[in-house]
Amino acid sequence: AYCNKVASEVLMPTTAFNEFWRKANDDKTNVENLASYFKTSQLSIAIKANQLGLVDSQFVNQTRNELNTYLLKQKASKDGGGSYHN
Repeated sequence: AYCNKVASEVLMPTTAFNEFWRKANDDKTNVENLASYFKTSQLSIAIKANQLGLVDSQFVNQTRNELNTYLLKQKASKDGGGSYHN
């Protein structure tokens, strides 16, 4: 847990996180913008926002579910494997 907190602070400093969080209109936009700014996943942004009391755990779960749905759709749309000719 300690290492995760240190990594979170290195990748997404709390001061900058809070400063940028206030600039967007809604939570989803904040997550998208901060993930792009900090070059991290939207889920990691949602988790940090939850830890800082900016969003509730339901928002984190919703973000996780949306990511899982997206990844499943991406996996389903791919062909059955690569070509041995490549």
